[in-house]
Amino acid sequence: MGRLPAVAHRLSVDGAEYSWEYRHQWFVQREKSLRTTSVSVTLDPGRCRELILDLSFTVPGLERNPTDAQIAAVVRDGIRGALEAGWDPESRGRAFRYELDGTD
Repeated sequence: MGRLPAVAHRLSVDGAEYSWEYRHQWFVQREKSLRTTSVSVTLDPGRCRELILDLSFTVPGLERNPTDAQIAAVVRDGIRGALEAGWDPESRGRAFRYELDGTD
């Protein structure tokens, strides 16, 4: 699995503008019918604390990826969950990792 080209997406969550991008290609877990990936989220890329969201999707017919709308909705929920779990996007330091498991 190689890295995907960096393409920054913008997303507004509760009045704040975040930038996110895929960290690597999709990984298929056939035995569980899951497709997994992770995304990097920041307020200001390179200047604020990064959030790494680990995403898992149950997708019938593993030959397709979740839609952009599905990904954006999950990233939005992941940002809110990470904030509740203690991620401070305006701080500096090592990345904060947050896992969203079994996303449908």
